[in-house]
Amino acid sequence: MLNQIIAFSIKNKLIVGLFIIALIGYGSFQITKLPIDAVPDITDNQVQVITVTPSLGAPDVVFDDDVDIYWARQQVTERIKLVKSQKPAELVKPELAPVTTGLAEIYQYVLKPKKGYETKYSATELRTIQDWIVKRQLIDVKGVADVSSFGGKVKQYEIAVDADNLNAHHITMNDVFIALEKNNENTGGAYIEKKSTVLYIRAEGLIGNVEDIENIVVKNTTNGIPLLIKRCCRS
Repeated sequence: MLNQIIAFSIKNKLIVGLFIIALIGYGSFQITKLPIDAVPDITDNQVQVITVTPSLGAPDVVFDDDVDIYWARQQVTERIKLVKSQKPAELVKPELAPVTTGLAEIYQYVLKPKKGYETKYSATELRTIQDWIVKRQLIDVKGVADVSSFGGKVKQYEIAVDADNLNAHHITMNDVFIALEKNNENTGGAYIEKKSTVLYIRAEGLIGNVEDIENIVVKNTTNGIPLLIKRCCRS
């Protein structure tokens, strides 16, 4: 058989040459379509569930490699709904991680001011810019599943409750929680018809600064005077 192939190749040099050129062309075309990765992702087909379980390990249930990842996530989501009603109260609500794998982190970057502006932004301000500006723009890029932020200082507002003032005004901690929750949410209204369009009415009640927190009404006293957060707490 081998001798026949050699003899055919010698007698038909043109055909063999054209065949080789065709193979080279086809191979060159396929190279342009070949996905190249510096670190190939060899992890299993997996759906990660994030929750806090004190004193418990993380069991692994891995799907076959030929299973569609979105079908697998749908199956896990359905199982989580059943588990929520049966899980212990101390467990944090389980949720699915983004569509990533153990080696899916492809890019790291550092957010820092330009030379000459090092003292203009603090670590807290840089983290705020990352979470509310940079991250929101990167997450819209096609193919990006998630952007994980770490480092810096997360900006937060804390309310220090004065227990004596609460007792003096007959206010409970639950009253403070309810007041903060109700004054930090949007509310919907009716709508206005204008020719062929409809304008929906919405009230934006999100807190914007410390003064907004301080001026939240916890309750009205017996004399009808509103009792504000700044009179019973410190923010």
